[in-house]
Amino acid sequence: KLLHIPVLMEVHSAFFPIITTKKEISQYYPDMYKMADQLIVLSNIDKIFWESLSCQCKYIQNPIEENYIQTEYIYNSRDTKTIVWIGRLVQNPKRILDVVPIMEKVIRKIPEARLKIVGLATEPLTYQLLIHLISEKRLEENIELCGYKQDISMVYKDADVVLMTSESESFCNVIMESKLSGKPIVMYEMPWLELLKDGRGYIAVRQKDTEAAANSIVNILSDDEMRKN
Repeated sequence: KLLHIPVLMEVHSAFFPIITTKKEISQYYPDMYKMADQLIVLSNIDKIFWESLSCQCKYIQNPIEENYIQTEYIYNSRDTKTIVWIGRLVQNPKRILDVVPIMEKVIRKIPEARLKIVGLATEPLTYQLLIHLISEKRLEENIELCGYKQDISMVYKDADVVLMTSESESFCNVIMESKLSGKPIVMYEMPWLELLKDGRGYIAVRQKDTEAAANSIVNILSDDEMRKN
């Protein structure tokens, strides 16, 4: 910057997790971002927030990969009902451990339901706790830990519904990929997300309301027309 070289900075997270979870340093972010010639953000609400603090902002969405462009729902004619969860296996902000009480409630009404968890286990303690909870609730037959997959287009193809338990996202590729794959989403409320502005393709429940999430999954899996629409 001192050499008069244009500086771009990018904020991958939504603004409020930054200022709430990193309170000890959050006061310094506005001054740091104001030094940039352009701050790149992933939503219009983030653009409004940082501009209110005198930052030069531009909203640029994440790119779309061609292999996900499939906006029509494909019905899977099989005996099992497949739910998928995709992301980093962390508790903050993905709340991966919430999948256990959700699935525990789902299989009470749909015993054949299966959850496939796809992603990297970047927190060993969280991963071990997840395995423990799955075993404790005897859900080994209903929850499959699939690990990381380079090409997840087939994961979406096999899914009947996508589950998201995040308490915070900024753009969220999972929503984009689910919509482009024509798969319904059950998620916690994040009304600021740009990809939800059309109000289609998802059901949002209160944050951390595992019972409401489970009921929504059951409703989708039990109604072919609802799943298609």
